[in-house]
Amino acid sequence: MRRAVRHFSTFRGLVGILTRSMYDEGTPSYAACNAMHSSGARLLRAAQDAGQVRGDLTGDELFDLMSGAARVRENSPADRDGSARFVLMILEGIATRPATG
Repeated sequence: MRRAVRHFSTFRGLVGILTRSMYDEGTPSYAACNAMHSSGARLLRAAQDAGQVRGDLTGDELFDLMSGAARVRENSPADRDGSARFVLMILEGIATRPATG
């Protein structure tokens, strides 16, 4: 997830282009974005099947969370990557917790 967020925010405005392209078949990068989204959904399903990620999270929601983190990174001051903690909080929110006692 951290690598995807870094990739999404490599260039200013890229996350917006990727987000639009995911949902607009008329964009030149739709096929690549769709393939990336499908791969992410398969990884998510594998993590859910292994009990590592909450089962109610959808691929679209995961993509939205990563896009949000990329927007935070893209808009952070040059000397501070605000997405690091943002991603950590997302991961803590979607991870399953072992049952206690």
